[in-house]
Amino acid sequence: MDYRSVFRLIVGTSLSCAVLTVAAAIAQDPGDSRSESRSAQDRDAGAGAGDSAQKIDRAIRAYEDRAAQELDRTRKDLDRMRKELGELTDLRLDVAIAVAELRAEMAGSGIVNAGMPGAGPQAFPGAAQGSKPSDQEHRNQRASALNQQLRMIHDQVRAEIHQARAQTDQLVAELRALRTQQHQRHDQEKAVRQNHGQTQDRESRARQNKDKEGGERSSGDDSK
Repeated sequence: MDYRSVFRLIVGTSLSCAVLTVAAAIAQDPGDSRSESRSAQDRDAGAGAGDSAQKIDRAIRAYEDRAAQELDRTRKDLDRMRKELGELTDLRLDVAIAVAELRAEMAGSGIVNAGMPGAGPQAFPGAAQGSKPSDQEHRNQRASALNQQLRMIHDQVRAEIHQARAQTDQLVAELRALRTQQHQRHDQEKAVRQNHGQTQDRESRARQNKDKEGGERSSGDDSK
């Protein structure tokens, strides 16, 4: 046998031993590979679940922050609109009174206005016959027309006040009902806390008595 044959024999024997060693290792521990694969999959699944939970938490925090900002803006808008409503109410009354005074002045001067109640020629008999009313008649006519116009404004404002008062009464009734519910819930929560505290005190005293009895029995056994 020459050296070439010996070399091929050695190489073949080495390869056969290596194949047998690997096969034996796989045959002896097939579960380890599967266990390592499952562990890797579990780690990946756990990491994915953690990322999803963090995304959900971030989304909830962003929503809550946005809601808080919108609440602040809404409160500021309400304060601004309340001021604006008061200013517009005052302005509307001023304008309505000015219109009433102007209509009364026009009526006292004998100027016909089809849209003004009591402003036609029939309201001023002297003007219908072509005679000019006296200053006293002019003042009386102007006062009468102004009173009529202001009474209309008065009745309109009074109706709005009644409506606002009815709405306020309804809101106050709702507020009182909610306040009563709040007090009831507070009393219930207080009673629950008291009962829980009493239960804990009883359990604590029971444990102390039990420990005390156990200590006394141990002392009696030692003395015997």
